[in-house]
Order: sequence, then C-alpha cells, then structure tokens
Amino acid sequence: MAQLGARYAAALFELATESGSPELFRDQAILLRDSLSDTECRRLIEHPLISATRKTEFLDSVFKGNIHIDLLSFLHIAIFKNREEFIVPGLALFIKRMDEHFGNVQANITSASALSGSQIAALSTMLSRKLGKQVEVTVRVDPSLIGGFSVHADGYFIDRTIKKRLSDMKLSLKRGAISDSQA
Repeated sequence: MAQLGARYAAALFELATESGSPELFRDQAILLRDSLSDTECRRLIEHPLISATRKTEFLDSVFKGNIHIDLLSFLHIAIFKNREEFIVPGLALFIKRMDEHFGNVQANITSASALSGSQIAALSTMLSRKLGKQVEVTVRVDPSLIGGFSVHADGYFIDRTIKKRLSDMKLSLKRGAISDSQA
C-alpha cells in the first residue's frame, strides 16, 4: 500500500509539469499537506462514518479557488476511492520529488534557543554553498539540547549540541574507566 502514495506523487508530478506552473503546484501542495496534517482536519477527512460527499464538500469550501483544480480533483479521487490516508503521504512524496526536480533541499535545524533571522540566513547560505543546492530551512527549538544546534539536510547530519558533547564525554569516560580496570 505504500506504493499507492508513490503512485499519487508520480501522477501529481506529471500534472504539475504539464500545468506550466510547477512551482505554484508545489507551493499549493505544501499548503494542502500542512493543512491536512492538522489533527482535527485529518480526523475529519479519514473518519469512516463521514460520507465522501460531505468530505469533498468540506474540502471544496476550504480550498476551491485557492488551489489548482487538478490538486482538488486529486483530493476528490482519493476520497471517493477510500484512500484518504494516502493523501498526506502522497503530497509529501510529490513535494520531495518537486524539490529534487528543482534542486531544492529541506534542512531541519534544531536549536537549544531561538535563532535570529540573520543566523538562519547565514546557516541557509552556508548549507546552500556546501550542498550546491537551494536550501529551505525549518527551525525547531528544543531546550533539552542545552546549547548549540543540529542540522539534517540532504542525507547529512551535523550535531553541535551541548547534549551530544556531554553524551560523548560520558561515553569516553566509561571507556576510559573500562580500559583502566582491565589494565
């Protein structure tokens, strides 16, 4: 069944490239993915006792005129075929495929404290230069990191957090204690 999301993504990719405005298609797919990922919205769309007609009426009331007709038709088809659970994964795969097509990379930065706009811009520029691709940055704050930040981008992972350094130090001390006791 995971292949169904991939098939939806492939069909959307074909529609987007034929539409003449694939960037707009991608941006609207991001809006849909983010909107439909909301817990309440997802619960409504995937609820088995709500009819397909009511679901599509709801989606039309929210998105009609705001997204490409082909994206809205995709939603309708998925709902009428009882494939609601594949909508968000299909959109996510489509967005990823479009990003690859345009040479864009998503970078997820987790920081112990909020980053300023200039810090985010500097990280984005540095990552773009390093990867040779346009980088779109998403920042999340996690105070449990104590200090520093970590970056996930295009298969790379950089961890410069205090939490990681403390963990490494603890492991190093344990290894040292083990080697000392064996001597």
